Amino acid sequence: MFVTWSGVGFLSVFFLVGGMAAGSFGLRPWLAEGMPFQEAVYLANAFGLMLGALVNVGAWKLLTRGGDDDHSFLGIGMRGWSMIGLLGAGAMAVYAMSLSA
Repeated sequence: MFVTWSGVGFLSVFFLVGGMAAGSFGLRPWLAEGMPFQEAVYLANAFGLMLGALVNVGAWKLLTRGGDDDHSFLGIGMRGWSMIGLLGAGAMAVYAMSLSA
């Protein structure tokens, strides 16, 4: 089966999107004071996505405490979603910094 669905792996996406929303609403006004708006938005989203990925890693650690590592969504495990989130956050942060150059 190409697409697997088991347990609570779908929470990974909610953690990542929730982190981006929290970063956007929480950090954007603070960052927009010292930098252009578009750069502040990308940087706030990058920090939020990093936060969501770290929360996702914590949830993965709690769920796999018993040795069950089958929590996946769209065939990607919670650890994989965390790595995707961290790579995306790094790319957004680099892009935000390149806007000021």
